Amino acid sequence: MDRFEQTIRRKDENQASKDKMKYHFCFALSIASGLYAIIAFVGIFGALLRSQIPTFANLIPFAVSLAIAIFFFIKKDDMVVEFDYALEDDRLIIAKIRNLSSRKEVLNLPASALKRLEAYSYAAFASTDAKKTNCSLNSDEEKYMLFFEQDSELNVLVFEPNESLRSAIKKELNR
Repeated sequence: MDRFEQTIRRKDENQASKDKMKYHFCFALSIASGLYAIIAFVGIFGALLRSQIPTFANLIPFAVSLAIAIFFFIKKDDMVVEFDYALEDDRLIIAKIRNLSSRKEVLNLPASALKRLEAYSYAAFASTDAKKTNCSLNSDEEKYMLFFEQDSELNVLVFEPNESLRSAIKKELNR
């Protein structure tokens, strides 16, 4: 069987640059909060050195700024996202790439589990009772819904296959 692979990125350059700006904003906010947490920790440590018991007024800024730093440091990786679609060795593999570095496999299906492929419409997507997975980034005109069975349960995947990947999937469906 042939190998088909496709990477999906944002087509709208304005949206892509906004995503990068959000990434840098979250990174800067996590650094600033982390620095404030260090300053607050030094204050707590100074109180301990003076044989004073730190009060909640000392502990709260440390805890809040540390939580904010951790939250935004983790969140920043979700700002720049891509998807890889691959159809190889009778398997459909979909991976999510976060921040151009971390690759996580979202779906790995045998071709025999694929049921049908149809153009995306919000009404059809919203009305289906199947478990839904969205692996798309761009406008609705380019999206398709792939119905498949996994663990005896009907699922639907929303993704953006190019023409060659769609025809390969259709070929697998007609087997």
